Amino acid sequence: PLKVGQKWAWELTATNFPTTVDQDSRVDRLETITVGGKTVNAIVVVTKVTLSGDVSGTIDLTMWIDTATNIPSRIHAKTNIVTFAFTSDTTSDFTGFTPR
Repeated sequence: PLKVGQKWAWELTATNFPTTVDQDSRVDRLETITVGGKTVNAIVVVTKVTLSGDVSGTIDLTMWIDTATNIPSRIHAKTNIVTFAFTSDTTSDFTGFTPR
């Protein structure tokens, strides 16, 4: 199980063009959130992805994972790809298993 304070990282280098991806994640905190009208106890995982080389930029990702189901209940992603002049800032909430 995830515990506050845990950290992990990895690095990937493309073999067909000079781009490297570095990822660093940590279990940041416990937090209570409301999604889909339901209160959820969540563990918050914060991730930073850094791209360098032919493609450069960053992705900051925060996930709130429901401690009862281990399902990501909320995901916030902030992306800034310098190479393509692309930025985005999105938040997604899990609302349930029932199709709409």
